[in-house]
Amino acid sequence: MIQGMISAWITTEYGVTLPEFNAQHTEGRVDCWIPSLQGSNFCINWHSLNPSSFGLRGDIWLDGVSVGGGLLLPNESRGIKMTGHAAGNNAERPYHFGKQQLTGKLPDLPTFGQGTDLPRSLDDEDISSPDDPRLSELNTIRLVLDWVYVTEERIGHTPVAPPTNLGPIHEKAAKKAHGDAAGLGAVRPSVARQWYTTQSIGMKKTVLVFHYAPEDWLMAKKIISAPVNLKLRPPPPGLSSRPPKHEEKKRSDRIDWFGSSSGASSSSSGSSRLLTTPSTSTNLPSNLLTMRKRARQSETPELRIYNGDESDDDIVEINPSPKRPKNVKYEQFEPPAGSFVNGEVIDLTGDDSD
Repeated sequence: MIQGMISAWITTEYGVTLPEFNAQHTEGRVDCWIPSLQGSNFCINWHSLNPSSFGLRGDIWLDGVSVGGGLLLPNESRGIKMTGHAAGNNAERPYHFGKQQLTGKLPDLPTFGQGTDLPRSLDDEDISSPDDPRLSELNTIRLVLDWVYVTEERIGHTPVAPPTNLGPIHEKAAKKAHGDAAGLGAVRPSVARQWYTTQSIGMKKTVLVFHYAPEDWLMAKKIISAPVNLKLRPPPPGLSSRPPKHEEKKRSDRIDWFGSSSGASSSSSGSSRLLTTPSTSTNLPSNLLTMRKRARQSETPELRIYNGDESDDDIVEINPSPKRPKNVKYEQFEPPAGSFVNGEVIDLTGDDSD
């Protein structure tokens, strides 16, 4: 989705962009529909179409539950990719599409829930009333973007309590639900992060809401007319994932940023952390890189220029014009016949009588 000078999109963990449907634009907000892939992880991406001297902070809510956010540093033209919520200095919980838990009451002990693969705890809150306002946030990925000052880089960060999942929903309150849910998956290793403190510059925030649903549900509601046929398999080893076509020319590689936010007011400051991923070219197989280098070289031979009697080490190599050199035929020089005496006058006028 694009709102103003900000673009955002959702991808699978393998870099496949989830297509967007029925985008609705209002002042400062855009809503759209995307297909959800139950049992898979997903990533949240955004970047500025016009690099700014301000940072672009994004706070994320999954089904109405805050799960932290990330920061695009000032003057950064490459997009950022959020893959999960930090669970320590070297661990994270990935964003995950699971199965919504439906129940009439909360269990007495922590459990993974009946029919769901999203872990829950005693702190999870259930929704038992059809009038609960949180139902409006059900089945949504909400991204709130704010232009900020980056005030400082923090050396360390105190771990915060993990965010709670939405919890089970009473069957009577879930008439509009389709069975999928967005939350945090199991803890997995990650690299160390950097943290920053930010402060809003006071501009109006941009809200981007991705409503998700299974493919068959989207077809039943006539949101899509045909299956999208998304692939869940990872790409071949060594091949990098491609960004959306409309972003390809603007970004070369990506940087991952992770972080939790504090406060919702425009003047509040929060922290975020980053994870630097390898450049796209570093993941390519060596033979493919060699082929690319060969493709860039001119097919014309190199022109070697010697400056006197220097050795081969002093050769200057340049690439001439791509035009092929023409073959030149050389003939022996012959001086003109006859003789000429110095001071002699030659009459070049013709004889009219001839």
